[in-house]
Amino acid sequence: YQSHVIQVEIKLYHGHTGAINSCQLIENKNWLITGSNDNTARVWDFKTGKQIQLYKLNHDMASVPSVRINHDATR
Repeated sequence: YQSHVIQVEIKLYHGHTGAINSCQLIENKNWLITGSNDNTARVWDFKTGKQIQLYKLNHDMASVPSVRINHDATR
């Protein structure tokens, strides 16, 4: 019997005021992209947890159900 210990680092990203519906990690840029019920999508620096960009929908009743970026992070 072999026992394995796995270390996990938990990070908090502060900014969303609603539930997060979707996220995507862009490893080659170290970005985390999130979409939320607070009408925003945000791009985070994965290592530091700092917000890089904020995208806000104009409609107050809208949410961001999913986020997706292409493999080279250009769109």
